[in-house]
Amino acid sequence: MQLSDGEKLIILMLADIYKAQKIKGDFDPKFIESTIHNDQLWGFNWQYTGIPFGPYQTPQSVKDVGNILDMWMMIEEGHKKLTPSDKKQLEKDAEPFGKNPKFLGFDGNNETDLMTIAHYRIHPASTAG
Repeated sequence: MQLSDGEKLIILMLADIYKAQKIKGDFDPKFIESTIHNDQLWGFNWQYTGIPFGPYQTPQSVKDVGNILDMWMMIEEGHKKLTPSDKKQLEKDAEPFGKNPKFLGFDGNNETDLMTIAHYRIHPASTAG
């Protein structure tokens, strides 16, 4: 989805009205603000699947971040299920990475776009500017 600057302004103004009037409806004004402020417009297609938006292709970077987050979730959950002896063996076999493997996030200096996408995916309505 692409929005002109004017469309973004109009949508943000409508979100402000929605909040000020305390309207309880199908649209989350905090999510809408966050999506626009963080330039993650792909989020609208994911959040509002009932709206027949035009043809859409998820950006490759969004897919990559999703795959990385899924992979790390599986690694961390799998590690929790290991026996103490298996954890010791993993520590030895995968030194220095085998002890308590955790995803530390993306590098803010070199992977800013990926970091923004990850934060948006994890906290979609809490990152409004």
